[in-house]
Amino acid sequence: MTMEGRVGRLEGAYEQVNERLGDYVERFADISRRLQGLGEEIQGLREDMNANNASLRGEMNANNASLRGEMNALRSEMNANNASVRRESRWIGGIIIAGIVVTVLSIIIQPLL
Repeated sequence: MTMEGRVGRLEGAYEQVNERLGDYVERFADISRRLQGLGEEIQGLREDMNANNASLRGEMNANNASLRGEMNALRSEMNANNASVRRESRWIGGIIIAGIVVTVLSIIIQPLL
């Protein structure tokens, strides 16, 4: 093989390497564009999530305030019911004591008559 043949062969190999490197450069540029697009999409999703989180926090705070109001109303209703039960218990206790006193007095007074 002559020197010109060898040089020609090497030039052909270099051209192939150059073409393949060009393909790889295009592929890497495409991958880079795709990654950049994914990054932008992820950033958009993060912004959406932050907006949704803020909205959900507001709704939860409103629900908590509503529940506190309902709990306070229930607590006051329970206190009123407890007062009513105490009042009824006093009446029942008074009636029982009066019945016992009347029974004892009738037992004591019966022989005296």
